[in-house]
Amino acid sequence: MYDTWVTSPEPVYPADPVDVEPARPDAVVDDSGWTALSDGAYEDAVRRFGDESLANPMRAEPKVGYALADAALGHFELAARSVNSGLWLERDGVRDLKIDDSLGPLVRDLIGQFASARPDQVSEADAAFMVAALHYLLREVEAAHKTITAAVENGDRRPGTLNLLDLINDERKPATVQPHP
Repeated sequence: MYDTWVTSPEPVYPADPVDVEPARPDAVVDDSGWTALSDGAYEDAVRRFGDESLANPMRAEPKVGYALADAALGHFELAARSVNSGLWLERDGVRDLKIDDSLGPLVRDLIGQFASARPDQVSEADAAFMVAALHYLLREVEAAHKTITAAVENGDRRPGTLNLLDLINDERKPATVQPHP
């Protein structure tokens, strides 16, 4: 079963969802994890994003950063779980996340790593989910749609997966033309 970890009362990893109050709007956001990630300091990035995720447990952004750093270190299952929980908790936080030019090569490399990962590294469902999520972060919407649709058709019904499908479908809808005043 995909989502048995969600019911745990204590987080196993800082990126796991926890039952707490949402972060306050005035909570301080720490960008040092993104800097460490851009610099290739993946262990430092994991620590910084983990701290940020614990300080703001309902925010998706530090969970995604945590996942990118964790995946860069070869921890594919943890990375997938982190992104899925981020999408489950704060779907629109992932919508607003933009991957800049300094992180694009890392994300592209991770797409290839997840696409070719062995079953002992990551489950097929998590690999497909991450390929779709990484394409989405790069705003490669059609590639993300193709992968996430296949994952859902193959039985991945986790809340984060379905939220990613919704995000992708929202971006695939043609923009409506507003009448001129």
